[in-house]
Amino acid sequence: MNTKNVCAIALVGCAGSASAQLDIFDDRSAWSASLTGPVAVEGFEGRDAVGPLGSPSIFDSGLMVSIFSGNVDTAVESGDPLGAQLQNTTVGGSQYLRIGNAGEQEDYTVTFELTNVTDAFGVDLSDWEPGQIQLSQMGLGVELYREGQLVIGFFQPSDLAVDGGLSFFGLTTTLFEFDEIRLTFDQIGEFFPNTDIVGFDEVAWVVPTPGSAAVVALGGLVASRRR
Repeated sequence: MNTKNVCAIALVGCAGSASAQLDIFDDRSAWSASLTGPVAVEGFEGRDAVGPLGSPSIFDSGLMVSIFSGNVDTAVESGDPLGAQLQNTTVGGSQYLRIGNAGEQEDYTVTFELTNVTDAFGVDLSDWEPGQIQLSQMGLGVELYREGQLVIGFFQPSDLAVDGGLSFFGLTTTLFEFDEIRLTFDQIGEFFPNTDIVGFDEVAWVVPTPGSAAVVALGGLVASRRR
C-alpha cells in the first residue's frame, strides 16, 4: 500500500493540506480492512452479456458507467472470448465489464458515477498491462469529482508486470468526499498492441450509514441526476 498526501499530487489546490491524505491500495483485503462503513458492490451480474454498452449505462447497484473515447469497444461478458486474461472476480458470478479490444490503440477514460458521496473506492482490474513502456512511465490518471466539480486529480504510477493478469486499485481519503471517479488508461508508448483491453469487476464504494442525514440528502441528489 502506498500513502500520499493529496496536495503533493493534486491538480487543484487544497486548504489545510498538512492533514489531508489519500491512501492508495493494490490489495483488496487491505483496502477492505481499512473501511469504516457498509460497502456497495457492482459485479456486473444480472444481465445477459451484451456489447457495445450505451454510454452511460446504469447497472443493478445504481452505478453509472460512461466511456470517454472515440471508438473503444465495450461489453459485459463472461469467460475470456478474446483470450486476453480477462476474468470474473465476483464470488458465484461469471460476468465482468470489458473496455477495449485487440488492435485498438487509444487512450480512454472510464467514469464511475456512484450512488452517494463516499471516501473510498475500489475495483478489480484484469489484463491491465502498463508495466513495459517505450516513452514514459505508465499508470492511471485518476480524477475524483463531487457534484460535477473536480476535487482532486493525480497520476498513479504502476509497478505491474507486462503480462497483465489480475490487479486491484483502491483508495481512501480524509477531509474530502466524492461521488464520481474517472480513470484514464494511457495506452501510448506500450510495446504490445492488445494492452488496451481492461476488464473491470467488483466495483465497490462505502455508503452512508442507513438512517443518517446524508442518506436523506443524497437520495434527492441521486434522483435528480438520474432523471
